[in-house]
Amino acid sequence: MNFLVGVLLFLSLSDEPRWSSPASARLLESGLDALFDYDLPLATAKFDSLILLEPSRPEGYALKSTCAFWKFLLSEKATDYDALVQYSDHAHARVEAYLDAHKHNARSNALATYFLAEHHLQLGAANARRQNFATAAIHFHKAKGLYKDVLKFDSTFYDAAKGVGFIEFFSSLIPDSYKWLASVFGYDGARDEGLRKLALARDKGIYSRRECAFYLAMLNYLFFQRYDEAEAELLALSARHPKSVALNYALGSFYFKRKDVARSESYLKKAIDDGGAQNEFSAYALFRLAELQFRLNRFADARASYARYLAILDLDLYRAQTHFKMGLCAELLGNRQDALAHYKQAISTTDNPDELYARRKAKELLSRPMSEAEKTLLLARNRFDAGNYANALPSLDSLLQQENSLTLDERAELYYRLGRVYDETGRNEEAIRFYQKCYGVKAERERYFAPQSRLHLGRLYARLGQREKAKDELEKATRYVSFDFEKELRREVKLELAKLEP
Repeated sequence: MNFLVGVLLFLSLSDEPRWSSPASARLLESGLDALFDYDLPLATAKFDSLILLEPSRPEGYALKSTCAFWKFLLSEKATDYDALVQYSDHAHARVEAYLDAHKHNARSNALATYFLAEHHLQLGAANARRQNFATAAIHFHKAKGLYKDVLKFDSTFYDAAKGVGFIEFFSSLIPDSYKWLASVFGYDGARDEGLRKLALARDKGIYSRRECAFYLAMLNYLFFQRYDEAEAELLALSARHPKSVALNYALGSFYFKRKDVARSESYLKKAIDDGGAQNEFSAYALFRLAELQFRLNRFADARASYARYLAILDLDLYRAQTHFKMGLCAELLGNRQDALAHYKQAISTTDNPDELYARRKAKELLSRPMSEAEKTLLLARNRFDAGNYANALPSLDSLLQQENSLTLDERAELYYRLGRVYDETGRNEEAIRFYQKCYGVKAERERYFAPQSRLHLGRLYARLGQREKAKDELEKATRYVSFDFEKELRREVKLELAKLEP
């Protein structure tokens, strides 16, 4: 018998009512596997079967609601939100009934309270996705207290450590200027303690161990840049869940970030194929595959993948980027009229910095075609982003021969791109020289190249052990105002300065 199934059966001996049969524990495990694979129809069917076997227990109802939560979180469709509210309300009522029937049993109290916390956490995240931030805050605060109550009822209910761990970790990221307000509401998290609790849920939890393993891997990847550790964790998960569309998408995105284009394309295509035509994660993978093909200067392929993505999802989160990139594809393929049609649709309804940048650039290119220098810079940037440094450099050098004929914006980008290529290839003196040349240019529209140059120059000095120079460049990067990706740069600078602390 599977070890975790055995654990579930053992736990049922101290809880009322008990599992009706070993089939219940097996249904729970297979349903959780399907949920982690993002096979929501299969997961929902498993939890429906669990409800038939265990109509008085909370797991089936709560986890069926979780399926609806993930459906909405990725689709953002109003109909999916309505379905989430319906399933969530029903699950909430059944969990409350279970709690009333077993309120004198500590383990049952912990079980029911855990799913009540999950209920509020999911409604908080869903409302945040809809930008109903006041409602989201109420649900998050309620979830925070309930997770802590679970551990008071039963300190060995390790799944609750997931919620407490998230609160601890993300509270530690609140900007200093807001920490006083956060402390009023009890958000005084410590990052290391949050990670420890997430690891506890990963290692000893029953309901959340898969997702906590995934979250920890992604935190190592996205927040700490511990790429080797994150890769090992993701691949270990993939060996256990080879058909997880979510996991294959994450691996494809990971290798995209690491400029390993072959493995990125392989995992993204697997996510697309395994998920099918209407799977939201497959649509996300299609968007990322289009980005990869664009990066490889395969513009016809990229345009086709963007179009397939739009046919499935067309999220507000990516709308301006998608149409802007489709416009660039058309323009680089020689179809200016098609490009104009897409530039007109590059409208942003979010404050996503990539969206705002795409909207700005599309509006600019509506009034004029790309210059030859801009096309050369784009092709070189794509080669750099694909890790093809050897082919990026000659086109940049060709522009350097005519730098005096370039606009200030083109010149700033040229120097920045040269600095990045030399930086990544270990030619430090040249990298320093071109980063300095970049922030010496008074760019007109593309003002973000100057602070980005200082950020990367600060990182370079830090690698060379020149701590004071690194700190000086990083602090100067924060003195620029009103440029693209400003918040993201400030967050990165904060992390880099923290690394320099003795």
